[in-house]
Amino acid sequence: VVVIAQQANRTLLSDFEGATPAGSDLHGGITFGADGAGSSNEGAPELDIYLDFMCPHCGTFEQVNGAAQAVADGEVTAIYHPLNFLDRFSQGTQYSTRAAAAFAYVSTEAPDKALDFLAAMFAQQPAENSTGLTDEQITQIAVDAGVSQEVADGISDGTYTDWVGVA
Repeated sequence: VVVIAQQANRTLLSDFEGATPAGSDLHGGITFGADGAGSSNEGAPELDIYLDFMCPHCGTFEQVNGAAQAVADGEVTAIYHPLNFLDRFSQGTQYSTRAAAAFAYVSTEAPDKALDFLAAMFAQQPAENSTGLTDEQITQIAVDAGVSQEVADGISDGTYTDWVGVA
């Protein structure tokens, strides 16, 4: 019974040996509490949010129901799951993967600015079947969201690209 229980909790990330964002879990989520990425609001319900930065429905959901204020107020702990299922609609640029990896990077390197970055990315969301934003544009969005230039310059390194692919 113990072996079955242990195996039931395994995910594709259980044996992943690449770079993993701070505050991430084995289900590809990054936890957000009032203190930013990697924190939680003790006793608050958890809200899992799955998103692709190219998905128009995800953008609408975030615009209408964004959890940032509820997280800041301690009402909920949000667990964001950045996905890349729309890479096939970015004309070969892998925009969804690059954007998700950028979000994971900002969550790790500037955890208090990650939700501002997320909102800014959706505010400038490219259309499906486009090339998406360039790495330079994503970096500028991060800076405009309050991420330091020094941190933002590391976004294009793709540190969490493999993690996004597995998560």
